[in-house]
Amino acid sequence: MRNLLVSLFLLPAILAVQCVVMGEGLSWISLVNVALFPVVMLGSIALHEAGHALVARAVGLQVLRVELGVGRSVWNRKLGGTLVVLNTFPTLGVTYIGASSERALRPRWWLTILGGPAVTAALVWGLWPSTTFARGLVEALLPLEAFGYRLAVRELLLFFNLWVLFINLVPLQVVLRSQGLVNDGSRLFAIPFASQDEVRTLLEMPVIIETGERIEQRDFAGARALVDDALARHPTSVNVRNTLGLLQLAVGEHAEAHATFLELLRATPPNGAAYWFLRNNVAWTSFLLRRDELRADADRHSAAVHGRHPHAPPIMNTRGAVLVWLGRAAEAIPLLERAFTTTSAPSSRASVAFVLVLAHAQLGEYEKAATWLTRAEANDPDGHSPLREEARASLTPPRQEAADSGMDLAASR
Repeated sequence: MRNLLVSLFLLPAILAVQCVVMGEGLSWISLVNVALFPVVMLGSIALHEAGHALVARAVGLQVLRVELGVGRSVWNRKLGGTLVVLNTFPTLGVTYIGASSERALRPRWWLTILGGPAVTAALVWGLWPSTTFARGLVEALLPLEAFGYRLAVRELLLFFNLWVLFINLVPLQVVLRSQGLVNDGSRLFAIPFASQDEVRTLLEMPVIIETGERIEQRDFAGARALVDDALARHPTSVNVRNTLGLLQLAVGEHAEAHATFLELLRATPPNGAAYWFLRNNVAWTSFLLRRDELRADADRHSAAVHGRHPHAPPIMNTRGAVLVWLGRAAEAIPLLERAFTTTSAPSSRASVAFVLVLAHAQLGEYEKAATWLTRAEANDPDGHSPLREEARASLTPPRQEAADSGMDLAASR
């Protein structure tokens, strides 16, 4: 929670400090501008993602899902065949696209990625002060007078979109790699050189996204039909087979899912995102199975993946779960709390919360464990999570169990 609040208010806090340091001063309206900043962020990110979506539609691609922000989902709706999801903290946006035809797929993909930065650049151009470039740049980067003494909607929009443009176009994967994401600049640079198999992943995305939605809706029969059809058309696809493993997980076929992920991992070269997420999936299924012979590998996989993507919610959850398995609950709890805060899907939030129950129970913190159990069950109303009963059982203190056993023995006598 703290890190997300920092990400929301870091830039306006920097402006406030600059106002004081450079002698511009602050007024009560500065607080209004600080409070307004998350709205500015949400509007700017929404327009950026709309740029991707509009270009995708224009070049004949499918816009499968647009997700704004991270954390608990507060609103979602199908708009023109696209699922739009609004989450609690508007710190980033992701647009998922797919294709039904391979025709000119590479240039269509490249133009779609360009659409987001193009809209952001158009906003910057439209909001730019009518003065010399040098003076306009100073006003754009340091809108101190406006921030301190008047409602600075235009100035904050320009300030934030200038940062968005920079962060999106710098072709360095390290910018968002910690969250398991790749920025637009990196994609614009990589797409012309991508293999044809990488380009063809867009053909698989519609079934992957729809299967995920069916799983979240507990429509496992529909999800299975989609996966079977996709496997018939793309039998060697890593993405489709990984989706099969996720479906196996969802229906409780944990051993089968572990075998699916392990087979894929052995066949996947260690130079792409799929390799790292497969290692994470192997570690998570190992945790669910809880076999002693899998513990060391689960620790090795989860530690390596977390070292590469330390802020990706599913990876934080897996690492935290494995640490609990290793008896290191104190280390696990901060990771799991961050994962819960930044996760949106209810089933995933339930998984994180149930592991937090186990972590606090391991430390003897039963009141905290009970609080997390309430949160977990609120996200798992149909009782589908495989961790539910284990989490409930962990709330009985060992001494109480012993006392109960003693009472039972006395009663039997």
